[in-house]
Amino acid sequence: MAPRVSNHESDGNGPAEGPGGASLQTFIEQAPFGVHAYRCADGGDLELMTSNRAADHILGVDHPHPAHAGIEEAFPGLVGSELPGALRRIARTGGVYENNHLLYTDRQITCILELHAFPAGTDQVGILFRSVAPQRIEELDKYFALGLDPLCIMDTDVKIRRVNSEWEAAFGWTSDDLLGKPLLDFIHPEDVASTRAAMQLTREQNRMPHLVNRLRCRDGSFRWTEWRATVEGALVYAVARDVSERVKLRERITEREELLASIFRAAPVGIGMALRRVVGEANDHLCEMTGYSREEIIGLPTRRFYANAEEYARTGEILGHEEIARGFGTTETRWVRKDGSVFDIFLGTAPLVTGDLSSGVTFTALDITERRRAEADRHALEKRMLQTQKLESLGVLAGGIAHDFNNILMAVLGHADLAQAQLPPLSPAAESLEEIEKAARRAADLCRQMLAYSGKGHFVIQPLDINEVIHEMEHMLQVSVSKKAIFRFMFTPSLPPVEGDIAQLRQVIMNLIINASEALDDANGLINIATGAQDCDAAYLRTTSLDEELSVGRYVFLEVSDNGKGMDGATQRRIFEPFFTTKFTGRGLGLAAVQGIVRGHKGAIKVYSEPGKGSTFKVLFPASPAQASHLTAPSARPVRWKGSGTVLLADDEESVRSVGKKMLERMGFTVLLAADGKQAVSEFAQHRKEIVCVIMDLTMPEMDGEEAFREIRRIDPRSRVLLSSGYNEQEAVQRFMGKGLAGFLQKPYQMAILEEKLRDIIGNS
Repeated sequence: MAPRVSNHESDGNGPAEGPGGASLQTFIEQAPFGVHAYRCADGGDLELMTSNRAADHILGVDHPHPAHAGIEEAFPGLVGSELPGALRRIARTGGVYENNHLLYTDRQITCILELHAFPAGTDQVGILFRSVAPQRIEELDKYFALGLDPLCIMDTDVKIRRVNSEWEAAFGWTSDDLLGKPLLDFIHPEDVASTRAAMQLTREQNRMPHLVNRLRCRDGSFRWTEWRATVEGALVYAVARDVSERVKLRERITEREELLASIFRAAPVGIGMALRRVVGEANDHLCEMTGYSREEIIGLPTRRFYANAEEYARTGEILGHEEIARGFGTTETRWVRKDGSVFDIFLGTAPLVTGDLSSGVTFTALDITERRRAEADRHALEKRMLQTQKLESLGVLAGGIAHDFNNILMAVLGHADLAQAQLPPLSPAAESLEEIEKAARRAADLCRQMLAYSGKGHFVIQPLDINEVIHEMEHMLQVSVSKKAIFRFMFTPSLPPVEGDIAQLRQVIMNLIINASEALDDANGLINIATGAQDCDAAYLRTTSLDEELSVGRYVFLEVSDNGKGMDGATQRRIFEPFFTTKFTGRGLGLAAVQGIVRGHKGAIKVYSEPGKGSTFKVLFPASPAQASHLTAPSARPVRWKGSGTVLLADDEESVRSVGKKMLERMGFTVLLAADGKQAVSEFAQHRKEIVCVIMDLTMPEMDGEEAFREIRRIDPRSRVLLSSGYNEQEAVQRFMGKGLAGFLQKPYQMAILEEKLRDIIGNS
């Protein structure tokens, strides 16, 4: 019963008295309910004034209480009860109190009392009470004895009256420790408010709502406790189950869920969920990647992500409900952002399972646009590196072959030249010697093309006006092509110069013109030669056949086009390979030599061609800020010149030494021969005073030309050394720059060239 206090004051000052007082006393003594009357002393103690037999029986008293006994003596188990305070208040100020009270004997509940308290006079209070629910108490005792959970009995004031042994095992408290103490004293301070509210509802509704709080144990620790309770009369029966492990597990699960949610939100890849091809969830990165807000992307059909119908048809079903039974899947596809821009993604999916049924898919989307671009760049770089390595290997091979052939041709041309000089003018052998010389020169030209292909064919670098170079070659170009070809020149005036070797630029122009003429296939056709200048950025240079770390900036271009048969893609990919040709009689070195020369000049080549529509070759050279050198015809030289003194000729090829000796002797020199660098140094040391010039090969056994040159210059710093090699000048002399080299003589050479070089070096001294 819930406590009820009335503010109605009693009309009398004590127990009713009157003519029927004796009958009233008899009625009280024989009443079936207990009666107590108390006086509230000055100190606030409640002293028993009277009680009846029913009260003694209910309270289990064998003899009446002595007069002035205290209420704690009269009512067992009042420790912590609100009853004494209520009685004092009524005795002094009036009012009525009604409540249920638990009666204890030796910590055992003996009965439940239904109490009614009222004023009985000045500083006096009367109590009527009766016992209720004795059978429930017997059941409770059995339940306590058999209970496996911690059990607690409280009164409706939430004061503890009894706990079982399981409670002591779980929390360490005994009934003696807890008797009469408020439950809230053992609740964690943060949980007191929620517990108080739950207990209030328990009193009002006779049942406890779900409650989990922290209960203090005897050792001072707190255990998470789940409560279940019911109210019967004045008792609250409560089961307190220790759920600390469950709460900890829930906390770990919550932490894990929060961690997963944090990972989901902050993951550097797009993560989403699709239900029946509609987006059901998306993280921040997916929204950022696609350009949609979270509100916009939720509910969006997955079809909207795909760049086009073809991509959706190829990979879209991976986000469809029908595909999830197939398990995990990955694919690469193209998506489109909200703004319409297209990007590449790597898409991964997995089934989204609810219970035993698949309800959708989860997916991850990784933007691989940059990765694909990087892979394409890497493949292109690898391709260029392989091509460069191949070209370098072929260049070394071509340079080596050209060097060895030039040594052989040296003997052929030299002896032919000597023979022609010794024959009478009308000798029948003169014609044959001329043919030998022509064949040898063609072979020498082939060697020069092979050297040009190696990309190291610069001889004399100077700023040149490409328009002037072409004008100077115009007559030679006209006679070098098919008579059915019509030339058309389109020059851009005032072009910036290019840094280059005029001989090699002429070779580029000639090879391109001959290639265009042959593309006409003996039919009437047009060959256009155009020049100009343009600014080239890195993207444009990457589209050329040579983009090996080319510098962006201004370039001068030479463009040769024809309206011949053109080329397909497969042919275009191979045209610069050495020895590749589409002509039956071709050697496949013309365009290879062009590429080598252009590479050596740090330039680039672009080719445009379609079968049946002709071809255009565009060659680009870096523009130079210098002033162009004007081309002048070489001055006439005397045909014959006589020298004097001794010339040391060092070469490891016996044929070169033999023909060279004869040429030098014909010029009037005494000749010393050396087969290697070591021998050359020894000969120079012995005859240094007579030697006016040393002609020395670059590549020799024992001691090469570079080492021999250093030793000779050490012996005589004023010595004149003319370097000779089958390699080109740049390749041969770059290691001698600034060291006093007198000059360079390219093999194969004829007597007139040798004579000119020696005259320039020795002169008339």
